[in-house]
Amino acid sequence: MEVKRGRTKPSNIAWILYLIATIFLLTVIFLVIALDNHLNSSLSKFVIGLPFLLIFMGKILVITDMKKQGKPISFQVGSVIGLFIVLVTLLFN
Repeated sequence: MEVKRGRTKPSNIAWILYLIATIFLLTVIFLVIALDNHLNSSLSKFVIGLPFLLIFMGKILVITDMKKQGKPISFQVGSVIGLFIVLVTLLFN
């Protein structure tokens, strides 16, 4: 039986990025709840912005993969635009 060694699909990498973002966000949430301590403004923006960036990168990978396969990408592009608007609003608010 041969083991096929090829390139990892971008959608698999995207799921890993989504998982890292979720774990990071949940860890920070549980840490704040457990320690009953609040984060300062700049640190909280970083902590919330990092998972958004990871999800954004995952969506870009999925869009490029779907475009290569000839699938419609309008829903994915809309979600990226929405995430970008939320991230910019978060950072400049």
